[in-house]
Amino acid sequence: MILAVLVTAGCAGAPANRPEGDRVDVGVPEDGWGPPRQLFSGKTRPTAAVLNSVTDDTVAGDERFFLHLREVDTEEWVSAGSLPVKVGSRYEGMIRFRNDNADSAAAPSRQTRVSMMLPAVGDGRAHATATVSSGSADPPQVWRWLVLASSGPAVLIRIVPNSASLHTTRLPTSVSLPVEELFSEPDALVGCDGPTGDVTGEDNCRGEVRFQFAVDQPDFTVTQLAATRGTTEYTSVRRMRTDNELDIKVKYTNTGTIQQDDVVIKYELPAELTYIPGTTSVANSATDGKWQKIDSNAVVKRGINLGSYAPDGASYVRVCCTSR
Repeated sequence: MILAVLVTAGCAGAPANRPEGDRVDVGVPEDGWGPPRQLFSGKTRPTAAVLNSVTDDTVAGDERFFLHLREVDTEEWVSAGSLPVKVGSRYEGMIRFRNDNADSAAAPSRQTRVSMMLPAVGDGRAHATATVSSGSADPPQVWRWLVLASSGPAVLIRIVPNSASLHTTRLPTSVSLPVEELFSEPDALVGCDGPTGDVTGEDNCRGEVRFQFAVDQPDFTVTQLAATRGTTEYTSVRRMRTDNELDIKVKYTNTGTIQQDDVVIKYELPAELTYIPGTTSVANSATDGKWQKIDSNAVVKRGINLGSYAPDGASYVRVCCTSR
């Protein structure tokens, strides 16, 4: 006897990422920067507004490498190559910005913005790209990418809400930034004294934007047992005789790392069994673990919605059948 159980579920916390930066060919370099532009040293800085183009800054080093990533609660930042990511972990990003202009009063960067792109799905290798743009600098936009490297099945990249913040040498404490602006147009305004868009070339006008993201993986298991109706001696469905009335019990468990919403379960009974109307019961945390009868026969038609389940959450469904 074969009993098919179909389970579908949606995931909460879907990433609000841009559609770009999906998969990356394994032949591409593990990091990159652009566009090609004139580069400077700390001793020969430009006299116009130029973003992140000094290669030997005493604080940031090579400013082309202005995107840094690390796992939360670790010390070492990754600023070149790739960052290995694993399911269930949280990561932090840092995007540095600076106007390299040596004549700070004459050529501020106006409408300075920072943006970030993360892949919604990571499947092996995927781009993480940071951009700093300006309404008055030349070039008007500079970018830097690293690679997020994952192994095994595809993972979901989820932006952590309320995790974006602006830090500068002039601000005594960080300033919160709308994370949705950082990850969508027109991007997040930054500045020496807050999100004003104005960045001068003064040494105390260095800044950085920080944010966090998590790596999730949706998954679930379904197990099923059967017993002669009215007994509690459950065993494998395949071992049950089909000439009895049966209680069939299915257990759904969220084995992933993200909440699953609108979990729907549907029975597809084999030809030798007929569902007994009115015998569907559910047991889960909402019923205090007790069987609660469902006044619906939809479980063998379109399915029934069991609600939402956090990781490790579970629900049982029981139906009764008779042989034809």
